[in-house]
Formats: sequence, structure tokens, C-alpha cells
Amino acid sequence: MLPLNPEEQEILESVENDEWNSVPDRLREIQRYQSYAVLTEKTSLVKRRVFPTDMARKVEVLGDIVSPIADEEDWECLK
Repeated sequence: MLPLNPEEQEILESVENDEWNSVPDRLREIQRYQSYAVLTEKTSLVKRRVFPTDMARKVEVLGDIVSPIADEEDWECLK
């Protein structure tokens, strides 16, 4: 067996100290988290810009960026 890293060692000690509780209806919880994993896998392939929902009705969008702030002649990557 490979040696445990500090995080793994901490988890092992926590389990051995009975600091963990069983989850009621374990099968349902497993299925729930599996569905999250499937959704994450599918959505992570497409990068989408999403407005943070916690900022809804708290900010006002005044405009949009329609051109770069610096001229294209100043861009290092184009030289």
C-alpha cells in the first residue's frame, strides 16, 4: 500500500475516531450525486458565461465591451 498523503491521513484518523455518520437512504444519495456527476461531465465540455445568480437584482449592467481597451498594435501576441 502506498503511503498516505496528509489529507488522506487526516480522513483515515477521522474515520477511525468515529467522526463520520451513515447517510440515511444511502442508495438514493448515491444516485443523486451520480446524477450531479453526469450533469457536470456533460456541461463541462461547453464553456458558458453565466450571470452569478447571487448577484441578481443587486447590480446594474451599464453596458457591454464592444472593443478592446488597447489598440491591436499594442498586443504582444500579434507581433
